[in-house]
Parts: sequence; structure tokens; C-alpha cells
Amino acid sequence: MIESNLVEGRQDIPAAGMAGLIYGQSVTDACIDWQTTVPVLERLREGVRGRRERIRNTTQQSTHAVFIDRLAL
Repeated sequence: MIESNLVEGRQDIPAAGMAGLIYGQSVTDACIDWQTTVPVLERLREGVRGRRERIRNTTQQSTHAVFIDRLAL
């Protein structure tokens, strides 16, 4: 799992209170920043597209093989 926020990393809540927090930075888990998130999502999109294409091709090949086998009968 990857967590994303506007600002990378994480921060503790300051003793002085919430006013000392950096806007857009997590107070729980370390995160990647937005500039890193965009290319990660683009790479994921390309991987999903490739996998769907491979599944589509495999399904079409299987369908064609069954059709050809039935013609042979």
C-alpha cells in the first residue's frame, strides 16, 4: 500500500498545538508527495492496461481454439 498526501513524510503534532502543523503533511503514516503520486498512478494505469490486454488476448485465443476444435468434429 502506498499513502499519498500533498507533502511527503509525516509529522508529529507539536506540543504547541495544531497551529504548528504543516498543511498537507500526514500526522499518522509517512506518505509520498503529490509530485511522486502522479507518475506512480500513471505507471499503475499502464500496468493495468497491459494486463487487461493480455487477458483479452488469452480469452480470444481460447475462444478461437474451442471454435476450431468444434469445426474439426
